[in-house]
Amino acid sequence: GSLAKRYATALLSVAEEQGKVDEYFAQLSVLRQSLAEHPDLQNVLSSPVLGASQKKAIFSALAPKLGTSPVMSNLMHVLIDNERINELHLIELIYRDMADER
Repeated sequence: GSLAKRYATALLSVAEEQGKVDEYFAQLSVLRQSLAEHPDLQNVLSSPVLGASQKKAIFSALAPKLGTSPVMSNLMHVLIDNERINELHLIELIYRDMADER
């Protein structure tokens, strides 16, 4: 919970600076939905067998098809590096709640 909140807070801060709060929320939703609809992708990105660089290469190959901005790709890379890809759903929920409060 608290880690997801830190990621969501950092993303929202960048989104506000860039005037892209809604755009980044939409991208978070697309990413979360893509992982939910493709469990194999979720498994690959959270696999302990693959190294972070391999996982990031896989994600980077898919990012253009998902319409992922550089900021969102960076978030995904950080989540992969820190083995937190499974926090994406929680980050999305917290981000939405914080954005709604502002």
